[in-house]
Amino acid sequence: MLIHLLAQTQKYVSVPRVGQVEKSIRCERCNCQYGYVVYRRAIGRGTYPIWGRKEKAIHAANSKAEIEVQKLLKRAIEPVPCPSCGWLQSTMVREMRRRFARWMIGAGVVALVVFLLTAGVIYLSKIDNRRSMSAGTRTLIADAIALAMALCAGSIAARYALTFLIDPNGTYRTDRPTIPGSPIGYRIGDRATASKSAHQSLPDERPGRVTAQLAVVRFPAQCCRCMTETASTKAIRCGTSSQIDLPVCHSCMSREKTAKILVTVGGAVVGFVSGCAGGFYLPRGENELFLPVAFGIAVIGTVLGFLMAHRIQIAKFSRFEPDRNVVRIDFKNHQYAVLMREEGRLV
Repeated sequence: MLIHLLAQTQKYVSVPRVGQVEKSIRCERCNCQYGYVVYRRAIGRGTYPIWGRKEKAIHAANSKAEIEVQKLLKRAIEPVPCPSCGWLQSTMVREMRRRFARWMIGAGVVALVVFLLTAGVIYLSKIDNRRSMSAGTRTLIADAIALAMALCAGSIAARYALTFLIDPNGTYRTDRPTIPGSPIGYRIGDRATASKSAHQSLPDERPGRVTAQLAVVRFPAQCCRCMTETASTKAIRCGTSSQIDLPVCHSCMSREKTAKILVTVGGAVVGFVSGCAGGFYLPRGENELFLPVAFGIAVIGTVLGFLMAHRIQIAKFSRFEPDRNVVRIDFKNHQYAVLMREEGRLV
């Protein structure tokens, strides 16, 4: 009780911190000395009692964030090809393999937990009946355990095997484009020249997509929907304590808001009409259920309409990597993505 009371009297603060450091690399193939600037992002957290000072917690959170971001920068590796010969170093290839399909590990662990819990529930349900389990029940429990182990081990092993298929140097080319979200390499001493012509080395991505580093990204002062010049922006959150200010004109924002309202209201109307239509098929003597059924289906329609309306966006943020501070944006207007490559700043 005391612990719960103390927890209720605590407040929390989160402070993001982005740091950068220059990495110097010697190419394994041509012995060229080149470098790149790597960015990392960390969040420091602090607590303070409701009667205490918030400034002390913010200071502690700042210190934690600084320590964490320095740790991340120290071990940071980005797959940056050599600007002279286009070769990716062995440590970079290992880093690419480490990042590959990490969701498969989580999927395997989830499958393990789900099927083991299923087996446990079946076992406990039979134990409570105080009767011996049948052969079929024992087989079912054994199958659930075996399936859990197979799915977990199989997904992890499959990911491990697939990582060896990642060989960026297998298709070697001297004019290799930058990997999406990674910095641009430059010969030591030529950093200013490299940054001026950085757009010439941007990665090949599908139409409408850009992968940007939030610490340096710059958006052209044009609406990302209709391409008209504008000074207004729309703040879109991506991750914890991080957001992007996309240039969007007032008319496009108004149209987006109207479309979301219409889709939400349309979902509610369709749900209510469907509920009313379904109410006529209720058994005789159950007329008092007509309004509850219609209302319930209308609520479901409203929720579905709201979820569909949420997908109506000028730009879609399909992936955000908090530690690398990199976000992938898919613009509906593909021309704006082209403009980002030509006039904006990505990495």
